[in-house]
Amino acid sequence: MGSFFVKWTPEAQKVFADSGFRSVDPDIEKQYADKYWEKVNKELYGDGGIWDQVVVNQ
Repeated sequence: MGSFFVKWTPEAQKVFADSGFRSVDPDIEKQYADKYWEKVNKELYGDGGIWDQVVVNQ
């Protein structure tokens, strides 16, 4: 699926990144890196996050 996004212009990559998708353009990915990791840490590892839900359901 990543090769599909490579065909898009840098401007389109920014629109994708603004919508929460990880850009395949290294320069644009760097611009949004903090946004991704903050969201991952909160939603995956934060209190009540996905990891907590998986462990609780074991």
